[in-house]
Amino acid sequence: LPKGGRIIDIGAGSGTIADMLSKYKEGYFSFTLVDVIDWNISKFPVVLFDGEHLPFADKEFDAALLLDVLHHSEKDEQLMKEALRVAKKVIILDIVLENRLVQIWENVHDNLQWILYGMPIGLHHRNRKQWMEFLKGVSPRVQYFHESDPHPIFIVE
Repeated sequence: LPKGGRIIDIGAGSGTIADMLSKYKEGYFSFTLVDVIDWNISKFPVVLFDGEHLPFADKEFDAALLLDVLHHSEKDEQLMKEALRVAKKVIILDIVLENRLVQIWENVHDNLQWILYGMPIGLHHRNRKQWMEFLKGVSPRVQYFHESDPHPIFIVE
């Protein structure tokens, strides 16, 4: 990413990722945080959105971050399309679960936790092959970037 790059953190949660990156790269990036609820504790303001439509112009950002977000989204394909609309590239880090029974358990476990916070219920745990198929269904330009088991990083343009 270029120095001075504009980053949108979609599903930013507490905002701690932007805070952490800004401490190491002060002034290197500008951050815009967005989420469906405001539980931000960072120094950056948060923009609330409906989980489907981002209130920004086409290619306004150099990169969009979707860090452990897509499997929570009720409309994950729509969210990916919006991320690709507003950013030149989308960096995705999400959990990969290869075992179907573990996927089911995580769907139940994850959503019970998020119900307490008023978050959308998502049932989109996937294995590695399913993630690639899903992402390639949204854009043919998908790169499997880095393995950090069980959270690989994908870059989509």
